[in-house]
Amino acid sequence: AQVFVSILPLPNVNAGSNTGGCEGVASIQLNGTMGGAVNSVIWSGGTGSFNASNTILNPSYIPSSGDFMNSSMTLTLTGLSIAPCPNVTSTVQIDFYKKPVINFIVNYPAGCPEHCVHFTDQSMVPPPDAIQSWSWNFGDGGTSSVQNPDHCYTQSGKYSVTLTATTNHMCSNSLTIPDMVEVYPVPVAAFYATPPVGNVSDPNIEFQN
Repeated sequence: AQVFVSILPLPNVNAGSNTGGCEGVASIQLNGTMGGAVNSVIWSGGTGSFNASNTILNPSYIPSSGDFMNSSMTLTLTGLSIAPCPNVTSTVQIDFYKKPVINFIVNYPAGCPEHCVHFTDQSMVPPPDAIQSWSWNFGDGGTSSVQNPDHCYTQSGKYSVTLTATTNHMCSNSLTIPDMVEVYPVPVAAFYATPPVGNVSDPNIEFQN
């Protein structure tokens, strides 16, 4: 008598490398792998949802507000194996990083041209994260990447100023303050004299602004 024995390869799954995203990110792409005797998978964990399904190998995960509040979460990839091989699991950690809260002030919000001002950045992000870059738009075509820049306005008008700050995890946020700086128009000096030519008999000349 003979019997045929089938030796199945060891089942294995890998949920991928730990990853992260900025608070408010629309979705996180998952990168799972499977092999051996695994013939199907299922994702679990978190309070969000999986797009298009939690039974495909590489779905995207749509975080919930609860996930953002927790700042970190773990998803589990379970490999369903061909009997009698056991099911196997692997986990991936997803961290959510805070966006900076943007704020800034100007020392002299109004003046005559040439009106030179100094901007002070007051943006914040919870440690251990830190802001690493700044992008200013002064509203008159001028820009700067300095944290606390100086800028001179040469034309009269009202100018809205925008600051975009980016953290070490590449999380960005922006704030625009409408009409933050006002540059007053320069008066045009003009006058005339009546009469333009005087004489000794009537030496009075009147000047009109």
